[in-house]
Amino acid sequence: MAFMQWDDQYSVGIKVIDDQHKRLFAMIQDFYDQMRQKHTREGISTLLKGLADYSLYHFNSEEALMTRHQYPGYLQHKNEHTKFIQKVEEFRLRFDSGQLLIPIEIAEFLKTWLSNHILKTDQQFAPFLREIGVK
Repeated sequence: MAFMQWDDQYSVGIKVIDDQHKRLFAMIQDFYDQMRQKHTREGISTLLKGLADYSLYHFNSEEALMTRHQYPGYLQHKNEHTKFIQKVEEFRLRFDSGQLLIPIEIAEFLKTWLSNHILKTDQQFAPFLREIGVK
């Protein structure tokens, strides 16, 4: 069974966002798989960096849509994104410095945060965008 698997409950009905969310799901699954296969510390750090970089790209895409269409909840949504990026970077730095940090705990955080963010926060702004014709 997959650790992080996409299904339609996560769809926000906006193709570009759904496609990016699917990619994030796949990246978290890859992180989990590599961690389970006892991947090297350097490899896990590289995966975390890649995940942080892609998350930033995705968040910038969402935020551009929100600002372009004047979504009223933009600042609160952006704040959640910022906190996530900071947390992932903190994980990576702690992991790189050899501090005791268990990769499965990182994977669980990533899975829980992304699932909750999509099901709650993203599901709040998606109807706003769909109503004005964003698909």
